Amino acid sequence: MSRLPDSAPETTTLDDLIARATDLLPVLEARAAETNTMRKMPDATIDDFKAAGFFRAQQPKRCGGYELDFGALVHISAKLAEACASSAWIASVVASHHWIVGMFAGAAQDDVWGTDPNAIVCSAYAHTDVTAVPEKDGYRISGTWHYASGIDHADWVIVLAPIAEGDGKPRMTTLLVPRADIVVLDTWQASGLKGTGTNDLKIADAFVPRHRELGFDEANMGRAPGTAVNRAPLYRLPMMGVGSFTTVGPCFGVARAALAAYLAAMQGRMGVLSVEKLAEHAPLQLKVAETAAEIDAAQALIAADLEEINATGIAGGTLDRMQRVRFKRDVAFAAQLCRRAVDRLVMAMGVPGQKDDHPVQMRARDMNALASHGLMSWEPNALPYGRASFGLEPGNPYF
Repeated sequence: MSRLPDSAPETTTLDDLIARATDLLPVLEARAAETNTMRKMPDATIDDFKAAGFFRAQQPKRCGGYELDFGALVHISAKLAEACASSAWIASVVASHHWIVGMFAGAAQDDVWGTDPNAIVCSAYAHTDVTAVPEKDGYRISGTWHYASGIDHADWVIVLAPIAEGDGKPRMTTLLVPRADIVVLDTWQASGLKGTGTNDLKIADAFVPRHRELGFDEANMGRAPGTAVNRAPLYRLPMMGVGSFTTVGPCFGVARAALAAYLAAMQGRMGVLSVEKLAEHAPLQLKVAETAAEIDAAQALIAADLEEINATGIAGGTLDRMQRVRFKRDVAFAAQLCRRAVDRLVMAMGVPGQKDDHPVQMRARDMNALASHGLMSWEPNALPYGRASFGLEPGNPYF
């Protein structure tokens, strides 16, 4: 593979990417119905995202990326979600894998981007009937993996694999597999985030060379093999300790879009048994105030965490256990704040808000899908913080 130049072909900032996201909002809104019907991204949207550079936000510079500070994807996806939650999810989650590939060995990065800096990477961690056996200088793998958002447009996929070594418990690791070795299974039928194409995939008897492996211990202790060629603090961050931030951005845009849709729908609406506009009712005004405050609070909480993470990384420091469990807690709490905010608006809409095609109801379904994700559901992400606060082990070695 030919090696790419040491720097990206242009200087691109987060402000540039947010401006490009803003320009795309009318286009994404116009495609939203098509996206949901197709149950995956239209090719045109993927092309637009490639042209805008969203997937390269945290891709290594040596591989044609922009190598922006951690959290750039939160801000980009929050803006995109104002128009289309599914599109925002793909922009953030798919692009987050380009950050992770930056932790793989340089040879693996060159496999992915050596000839095409726009190559797309997705992931699948949940799995059934997977076998992964050491063979020569790599592993022979087979099985079925679930919930691979964006797999229809991916060139590579990161899969979680239990490596069978001797008679002991399998060792969990991640492996990077090319599109040629996978078969996509059309399984994504969902009430929310309909257009993400979060399908399953099957791999049958594929060989993965050892340089395409990234172990959890390395990725979570700041000594991933990719740090030998990518020196930015971004690639020394603990993958599992901060990875949940890559999912939370769409929550903010969806919640803000739901609030805007609610206000627009209620402007001229009259009460059934009164001659007053509903916008004049104090209870509804209070609901709007509480909803807006929850969204603002959620976004401010995450912004503060991202500032702390980047400051620690730039200073060459490490994130301690309490920071990591707090970050997990904060992401889940922010998602639940946004979910409560949108749920309140649906209830305040009354019967009209229950229609499938009502914009508030549509945002509510997307919001519930977002908040139910394992990285944003409350109990499993709050409990480690509670345990650690009492001096107990969090219950997960990667927290």
